[in-house]
Amino acid sequence: MKLADVLGAVAFTSLMDWEASQEGYGIQYIQSTDDNENGLTAVALARNGSYIDDITVYGDNPILPWLQEFSAELDDFAQQLYSQGISQTQYNEGNLTFSSALT
Repeated sequence: MKLADVLGAVAFTSLMDWEASQEGYGIQYIQSTDDNENGLTAVALARNGSYIDDITVYGDNPILPWLQEFSAELDDFAQQLYSQGISQTQYNEGNLTFSSALT
């Protein structure tokens, strides 16, 4: 299931534009807290976990099934890292170092 299909073109484009403006920060996805089942809130977090900014977009379809699938994919990825002896912290450090080296 692709996020673009769940949100629809307008909401997805808005989210991607916002994410591009948050370069260098981690992005956390959560279901919006306003009881709208189609709402997705993205939160930009600094490396130390502190809040930077957020955006809520409203898509064409309920967001919870996508969030559950995305979470399962992240869990699978974390398990793959673990099986290779790589901690999530080590991966994050390497990923951030690599990303910042490109800029």
